[in-house]
Amino acid sequence: MQSQFRGGSRIGTFPAGRGIKNGPKRRACSVLTLAFLPLPLGLALMFALYLDSPTQPVTLTEPPLLFPVFGTALFFLVLCVVFCVAMRSYVLHGSPTILFLGCGVLTFGTGTLISRLISPLWLSVNMTIFTVSALASSTFHMIGIVRNVMEMNPEPDRSRRVRLLATSFGGVLAFIALVAFSAMKGIMPQFFMQGSGPTPLRQALLVLALLLFVISSSSMMIRFIERRTPFFYWYSLALASLSLCVGAALLQPITYNMMGWVRRVAQCLAGVYFLIALVSLLRGARTEGVSVDTFIADIFGRTEQRIASILNSMTDCHYELDREWRFTRINEKALLFFDKQKGDFIGRSFWDVMRVSKDSALERLFRKPVQEEIPFHFDLESRTIPGRWAEIHAYPTEEGLSVYFRDITDRKRAEEALRESEAFMNTLLDAIPIPVFYKGRDGRYRGVQQGP
Repeated sequence: MQSQFRGGSRIGTFPAGRGIKNGPKRRACSVLTLAFLPLPLGLALMFALYLDSPTQPVTLTEPPLLFPVFGTALFFLVLCVVFCVAMRSYVLHGSPTILFLGCGVLTFGTGTLISRLISPLWLSVNMTIFTVSALASSTFHMIGIVRNVMEMNPEPDRSRRVRLLATSFGGVLAFIALVAFSAMKGIMPQFFMQGSGPTPLRQALLVLALLLFVISSSSMMIRFIERRTPFFYWYSLALASLSLCVGAALLQPITYNMMGWVRRVAQCLAGVYFLIALVSLLRGARTEGVSVDTFIADIFGRTEQRIASILNSMTDCHYELDREWRFTRINEKALLFFDKQKGDFIGRSFWDVMRVSKDSALERLFRKPVQEEIPFHFDLESRTIPGRWAEIHAYPTEEGLSVYFRDITDRKRAEEALRESEAFMNTLLDAIPIPVFYKGRDGRYRGVQQGP
């Protein structure tokens, strides 16, 4: 028996029956369980501190470089890497879910960094930026998950994807800067007053952010249970840690107390989970033989998986090209035909993979039907595997070109053998000095050789 997570994060092979308890699967499950344990422990500690706070209001100071450097800075850097990976995948594949998740991590990371930088000067501003960025981040995550559930189609136009990405990136930074400026100028209402505690407005916004983070985390965990993709598990734990961070802020009566430490530790823990999620993406992409951005687009698409399942069940070979002539899909039959891996095609130029020179007859043969938006078919000898023939049927689509083909090498060889046989027969008949009539199996005359 073999057990594995999708995306190549192989747990291992273990025998059925005896020995399972000590097998790799049990060890992998133990790792996942241990990784989950800090969350319920942190939740229990948070409520214990909240219930004990009326009788023991302990105020603590923190080392000057502990959380600002090793917490906030590293947390921000990890989220920046997550954002860059997500945005590269969005530019190449156009999934709206990836765009919103990327904006979510960028919003929380930027808001946390700015709030920590100005916290020694404006405590209320610190709380305002943290609250608003947490709410915005949770909203982005929720929208991304909803759009994924609704199976929204990806944006087909690459130039439009680039514009949307630039707008989103600039919009997030401008939004956080505007919130910070408004809070420092007193335009926004106060969210926290030392001595009096948090204001009702701040509490309401934190409750909403907490609910959205919990729902997003639960959705990611459900996705993990459905697909067994490790990335969803670690991303779910990261969002759960952000939920714990927001929850601790919600129950924090004063700054720099034990509840504040719970909030900061939960934030650092979220950074660790995000980092592990990135590592799982790298491992999954390497095992699948595709790029990381392609792997991300695949695991976030239910429709994509259904399409891949249908295409792989076909008897014909199939691949799809986008409008920039790059491979976006290829089924297993086509991989067997070319004797290559999926990573040799996805994201690469059709002209480079197929070794088609510029301005050649073959290039014009492919380009003309796409430009005129008409289907076409023809027989073609493979440029990558000489001697192999394919019967190609290609159909222009909104995204580019959809190509179906089948291996007709045996048919071509049979046709060639038939031609050689007919040529030999004609040569033989030409050598006979008397007229010869010949007919087929149905009794009908097929030809006559009149002799010299």
